[in-house]
Amino acid sequence: MREQTDQAHTSNTPGIRRDLRRQRAPPPKDPNVHFVSFVFGVVDLLICLVLAIDFPSPTPFQKAVFAVLAGLGAAAIANIINGDFKISSKWVKATGPIAVFGFTAYLIVR
Repeated sequence: MREQTDQAHTSNTPGIRRDLRRQRAPPPKDPNVHFVSFVFGVVDLLICLVLAIDFPSPTPFQKAVFAVLAGLGAAAIANIINGDFKISSKWVKATGPIAVFGFTAYLIVR
C-alpha cells in the first residue's frame, strides 16, 4: 500500500520531480514544549522590562546583555507563532525565531 502511494506522488517525467516526502518536520509530540517556550519568553521579557526600569542609562555592556535577553525572549515567543519572518541582507539570511532574535537585538543595539 505504501509503494502505491509513493508511486502516485512521484512523477516519472524527465526533468520534473515531485517528491512529497520532502515536507516540513512534524510538530513536536510533547504539547508542553510550546507552553514552556511561551512562559520562558514572557518571563524573559519581564526581566528585560525590570532591567530597563532599574538602569535608565545603561553602559554599552549592559545594553548588549539587555539586547541578547530581549532577543531570546522574543524568539521564544515567536517559536510558538505560526508563520514566517524572514530577514535577508548581504551578510545574513534568517527565518523564524532566529530572525526575530536578530531583528530584536539589532533594534536595541543600534
